[in-house]
Amino acid sequence: MSKQEFDKEKLLENAIHSIQLGVHDYQLCSGTEIRALSSARNLFAGMLLIFKYRIASFAATPAEAVELIYKPKSIVPKIGAAGIEWIPILESNKTIDFRMIGERLDSLGVKTDWKKITTLQHCRNALEHLHPNHGIGEIQRFISELFPILRSFIEDELRRNPAELLGDAWQMLLQTHDFYAQAMHVAVNSWKEAGIKPRAFSVLSTCHCPSCGSKLLQPHPIDIQNGKFGKRDFRFQCVKCSHSSTLIGLIEDKMYESESLRDVPEEDVHCPACHSMKYDGVECSDCGLTPHMPLCRGCFEPLTIYESEHGRLCDACSYHQMADEEFEPHIT
Repeated sequence: MSKQEFDKEKLLENAIHSIQLGVHDYQLCSGTEIRALSSARNLFAGMLLIFKYRIASFAATPAEAVELIYKPKSIVPKIGAAGIEWIPILESNKTIDFRMIGERLDSLGVKTDWKKITTLQHCRNALEHLHPNHGIGEIQRFISELFPILRSFIEDELRRNPAELLGDAWQMLLQTHDFYAQAMHVAVNSWKEAGIKPRAFSVLSTCHCPSCGSKLLQPHPIDIQNGKFGKRDFRFQCVKCSHSSTLIGLIEDKMYESESLRDVPEEDVHCPACHSMKYDGVECSDCGLTPHMPLCRGCFEPLTIYESEHGRLCDACSYHQMADEEFEPHIT
C-alpha cells in the first residue's frame, strides 16, 4: 500500500470490528478458554487501534499518517536543499507497537492514563497463562477496567458518542461494567460490615476465586447469619460461581505466595482467636487480632503468646534472671 492510498478511517473501522468481535467472544466464552482469550485479545487490540486512529488524525495528508503509524526501520541521512535531512525508512507491514503508541500519544499532547493502560496490558498477558476455568471471571474484571478508559477516550479525544460508535457492543460493555462495579461495591461493604480488619482485607483484595478466577468474593451469608465470622471455619462465597471455602485457607494460600513470608518468625504460633498460623505474637494477618497481652514483670513490655504461656517474664528478662541467680553468691 502506498502512502497516498492510506485511509485512516480504516483504522477506526477495524477498531470497531475488533471490539465487536471481543464482545461476541465474551458472550460465548463460558467454560471455553479459547473464546475467553480471544475476547481479551480482540478487546485490547480494538482499544489500541482507536489510539492509532487518534494519532493518524493529526496528519494533514495520508503520507503523514503513514509516517505516524508505521514503524521506522531506520533513519538515513540525505542531502537536501537545506543541507542534511534525516529521512525515516518505514517498515512495509509493521505499525507502531504498544510502547511507541504511548510515546506518540504523549508527544502529541493526547491525555491518557498510560499507567492504567499498561496494567490492562499486563492483565491481558496474564490471561494467556490462566487455568481454563479462570477465563470468564478474569475477562469480566478486564472489561470493567477497560470500560472507563475506552469511554473517556472516545468522548474526550474522538468527540464521538460511544453508544453510536460501537452499537450493541457498547451496551454489553456497559452492562458488564455496571454489574461488576456494583457487585464489587456490595462485596467490599459486606466485608466491612462483618468486621474484617484492614490488614486481612488488604490480602483478601488480591485473592481470586479458586474455581472461576473472579475477584468478586463476599462473606458467606449463612456463616454471617450463624455468627461464625472470626471462627476458623468461616467461609467466603464467590458472587460469580457460588464456590465457597474457608476464608483462612484462601488467605493463607495467598500469604504463602508472598515474598513477605520470608520475614515470618520460625516459631509456629497459632492465633488464639482463629487458630491461624499467621500470628506473629503481635498481630494476626488473617483475622487482624491484636490482643491485649499481659505485661512482662521485668520490663513492662507486652508478652508474646509463647511467653505468656510460660510465665510472666519476656525471654530477655527471663534470661537475665537466670543469669543473676546462677552467679549470685550464696551464704552457707
